[in-house]
Amino acid sequence: MTASLDLIAKEISRLAGGEMPIAATALLQIDGLGDLVIDGTGDANVVSTGAPAGPPDVTIAMDAATLAGLLDGSQDAGAAFTQGRIVVTGKVEVAMALAAFWDRGDPY
Repeated sequence: MTASLDLIAKEISRLAGGEMPIAATALLQIDGLGDLVIDGTGDANVVSTGAPAGPPDVTIAMDAATLAGLLDGSQDAGAAFTQGRIVVTGKVEVAMALAAFWDRGDPY
């Protein structure tokens, strides 16, 4: 995967924009690229790079290849989780709500 963290944030923002706010804050730790925050505590899901303003409701860790697969549809989130390619800490139900974003992804 050659996409930068900013391009990934833009793609996730596009995907998240069509979904109901997640009513939580999620921290995506992408090994080798950095951190993304999805803040769905307001009227929309807002995606940014860096650390969240406060403690996230859920932290989701994965490598860049797994995230690329989620976004282009070649990787199922549930399978990646059971294979240990995605590690979730905190509110699992928030992580599950994010699965709707991956279902509409496009390749880079």
